[in-house]
Amino acid sequence: QGLPRPHSPAIVQGERLVTFRDLDSMVRSIAALLAARGARAGTHVGVSMRNTPEHVAALLAIARIGAVAVVVHPSFGDELRAAIARRYRIEVLVREASSQPLAGIPEVLVEAARLSAAATGLPVPDFAQGGEAPWRIALSSGTTGVPKGTAWTHRRTLTQMLFLLSEDRSSTGRRYLIHLDLNIAFALHATLRFLLDGCTVVMAV
Repeated sequence: QGLPRPHSPAIVQGERLVTFRDLDSMVRSIAALLAARGARAGTHVGVSMRNTPEHVAALLAIARIGAVAVVVHPSFGDELRAAIARRYRIEVLVREASSQPLAGIPEVLVEAARLSAAATGLPVPDFAQGGEAPWRIALSSGTTGVPKGTAWTHRRTLTQMLFLLSEDRSSTGRRYLIHLDLNIAFALHATLRFLLDGCTVVMAV
């Protein structure tokens, strides 16, 4: 309800098609699950996921409740994952089944087939205030030590998106291939921009 093109395809991956309404439902479900695990505005939430529609939904859900997403790449070893969790004070982890848990940290296990059912009956949090608060910490690709983080604020991200959209509104309905890792800033930035413009993001399998 309220979506401009609810039945249009938002994300396509292989044989799977996720409409904007589907994506909104996933975001609401993950937001409810996060809140049930104690996540709230300011909570640092680790995200350990590969390129899937659920990864996009998880990031949007984290932003919705005012929490802060921290990249915990599934390919990282146990020692590095634990170091990132300590440095960035991760309190909740969102992960997929193929990713490893973080010892002692509550988690939300995101599975496409069970996502809606898992959140049935849970209240969906209201939208948190964004502004200058951060919603994501992107990690550097440095080769030594724990990667350094760069904060993305709500206002700066939205301003960048709107600036790009203002240059060309003729792209609505087009399909764009995303073959880079969503954990990389460029790939996520492009994905959000295309979705905001009503385009279809085609994710490489």
